[in-house]
Formats: sequence, C-alpha cells, structure tokens
Amino acid sequence: MDILERDEQIGICQLLHNALGKLKLIYLNPVNDDLLDPTGAYSIGDLLRQNISHLEHFYQAVDEIDSTEKRFLRESITNSQDDNGENQFSQWQFTKQCMEIKKLETNLADMEKIFENLHQERHERKQLEIACNRFVTKWEQIRREQLDQTLTIRAEEFCRDIALRETEVESGLRAAHRINDFYDWQLAKVETDISDWMDRFDREKEQVDFRSQRARAQIRRWNEMKKEIESMSEEITKLEQQEMEYVKDAEHKRMCQKYAVKLQAWWRGVMVRKGFGPFGKGKKKKSKGKKKATKTSKTRSKTPTKKVNK
Repeated sequence: MDILERDEQIGICQLLHNALGKLKLIYLNPVNDDLLDPTGAYSIGDLLRQNISHLEHFYQAVDEIDSTEKRFLRESITNSQDDNGENQFSQWQFTKQCMEIKKLETNLADMEKIFENLHQERHERKQLEIACNRFVTKWEQIRREQLDQTLTIRAEEFCRDIALRETEVESGLRAAHRINDFYDWQLAKVETDISDWMDRFDREKEQVDFRSQRARAQIRRWNEMKKEIESMSEEITKLEQQEMEYVKDAEHKRMCQKYAVKLQAWWRGVMVRKGFGPFGKGKKKKSKGKKKATKTSKTRSKTPTKKVNK
C-alpha cells in the first residue's frame, strides 16, 4: 500500500473516531429523549442513535485493510491522541499530509452535504410516513365511526321493521279472528235463510200449484170461448157479406128504379115538347094528359119507398 493512501485512511479514521466520540458524549445527556421534533415525530436521542449507528457502519466500510494494517492504524491513532498531535514525519511529508488533510476536509464537507441530503430525505420520508400514519389512523377512526353509525342506523331500521312486522302480524291475527267470526255468523245466517226459503218455497209451491190449476181451467175456458168467438166471428163475417150483397142489390134496384123514372120523365117531356104520341092531337087532350100525369104522380107519391142504408 502507498504511504499516501495509508495516510488518507489514517486521517479518515481519526475524523470518524473523533466524530463518534463527540456524538457519544452528546448522547450521554439524559435530556435528549425529552427534546422532540416540532412535528412530534422523533426525539434528539433517536436522531443521535441513528447517526452513531450510521457512522459506525461507515467506519467499518472505510476500514477495509488487513488486520496488520488495522492494528497499525489503531496504534497510530492512539499514539497521535497520546502525543497530542505531534508530527511523526518530515517537512515534506508534513506538506503532503496538509494537502491530504485539505482534500479530506473537502471530502468531509462533501460527505456532510451528502449526509445532510440523506438526512433531509430521511426526514421527508419520516414526515411522509408520519402523515400517512396519521391519515391512516384518522381514516380508520372515521371509518370506524361511519361503520358504527351505519350499524346503529341499520339496527334502528331492523328494530323498526321488526316492530312494524309485529304490529302487522297482530293486526293480521285480529283481522283473521274477526273474519272467522264473520264467516261463522254469515254461515249461520245463510243456513237460517236457506231453511226459511225452503219453507217459503214449499208454501208458495202449493199456492202456485193451486193457481196453476185455476189458470189451466181458466185457459181451457178461454180456449172454448175463443173457439166460440171465432165461430161467431165467422158467422158475423158471413152475415156481413150477405148484408153487403143485399145492400148492393137494393142499391142497384133503387138506382135502376130512379134512373128508369128519370128516363120516363125525360121521355114524357120530350113527347110533350115535340108533340109525339097522344100529346100531339089537341090542347084538350093535352090537358087530359096533364091530369092523368098528375094522378099518376100522386099515386106514386102515396106508395111508400124503403130507404136503404149505404
């Protein structure tokens, strides 16, 4: 191994050893567990324990040389602590060591920045985990409250349904008893009505039989009277026909007699006007003919004439 590499390892080991010693001294303060973060997520004691564990792991990772070299490094670290920082090298080595120390300081600053970034990332992850835990706890509480409320509401609804069903069952049973009583009463009433109607049927049957017998007898009598009326109506129609014939004959005779008289009168008038026959010899004869005509008219007027109804 080169001297510079071994010196670098010695310097890093010294820095890590001193840092671990200081952190352990600070960790011995009993107030660290009471000092909490503003969010209340962790305390200073927890942070110191985590930093000490990280530095120890880093110290073990850097210290990868052989056991002989480790012993040499540890002896050099203890000797340097006993000698209170006395230089064991020459001036040339001292300048190199100073340059290496500066490099180590820059590396340490870079490591501190990396450590701060890691610490910030860890802090953010821790805050995120805390927020998630709080959210989960609040969500779980709210979910339990909602579940309790839903269960209470469902229990109340079930109780209401049970009460309604019980009231419905009670009302149904009461209605069934009332319906059975009504059916019994109705059946008894129907039986009494049937017996009354049967008695009435028997009574009315006898009356109807008697009335039907009377009606049959009356129908027979009416049929006989109808036959008599039909025969009488036939005779009346025959008599009416005969009467019509008689009336027609009488009317014909009357009309014939009337027109015969009119013809005789017309012919007599013609003979008188024209002077035919016995009316044409002289006036005396005419006067005699007039007297005879008056006599015949008087005799005709004395003979009674029968009036015939049309």
